[in-house]
Amino acid sequence: MPFDPKSRVSSQRHSSGSRPTGRVQRPSRNRLNELIEMGIPRRHAQQVVAGQRELNEVLQEMARQERAEKLVATHDIPHSLAVQVVLGQADLNAFLAKRRRHEYRAEVGARSVFDQAIGVDEPYTFALLGRQQRQLKVLSSDRFELQVQDAKGGETQGEPETIHKLTVKMVFSADDRKAARRAISQDKAYRGVVAEPLFRIQDRYHCPDKILFPWLEAGARLVATSVEGDRVQGVIAWFSRYEIALTVRGEGEVVLMRHALTDISVD
Repeated sequence: MPFDPKSRVSSQRHSSGSRPTGRVQRPSRNRLNELIEMGIPRRHAQQVVAGQRELNEVLQEMARQERAEKLVATHDIPHSLAVQVVLGQADLNAFLAKRRRHEYRAEVGARSVFDQAIGVDEPYTFALLGRQQRQLKVLSSDRFELQVQDAKGGETQGEPETIHKLTVKMVFSADDRKAARRAISQDKAYRGVVAEPLFRIQDRYHCPDKILFPWLEAGARLVATSVEGDRVQGVIAWFSRYEIALTVRGEGEVVLMRHALTDISVD
């Protein structure tokens, strides 16, 4: 069959006319612009127009992202955590409570009634193991021991002596003495019990900060019992690494040594 040049040109024209141009057709372009005007990022809008994603899916993702960014701005938390919270994979309240607890521990963890008592004219009342109660002035305090001196009416008596902190059950100031004595009772189950210092940590009653801190934030009323059955009721005022303070009778403060407790719970 003889070759026909017109047939070749016609074939080329037909082929060229059917080749995709790669451009967004006008209806699709209008749809793209509409999505962008709705506030949808161009990349997501193009995916919707191309049929790669559903519009509802994109809108839900944008809503989650907005919520995450708001959490970051409001609570100053990592973006990754905010995303987990939005997806229901993390507990925001638990994270914030833990952060507050750590901040509180950093600020108050080293607080001690022993340091507070140094140099005060009026003696503090010390409840000691062996069922002793003494009026003492604190002369100095180190990591494990106190240098104290007996006192009465602001006047020191006898010679200074050293006592181990583990022999102390609780302490309260002269101003709090009246309220404290009214707030302290004796558990009959401990009648006749005379305890020794608990030098090994594993032998002591354990009440972790993660339990105490929610009580502190809630202003919980607690009842605490010492290893010799001294029972104190009051509202938790503060706690530190080694001590727990209760406000008793609405006016006084009794500081309990954590190492000398056998139980503490909500009253």
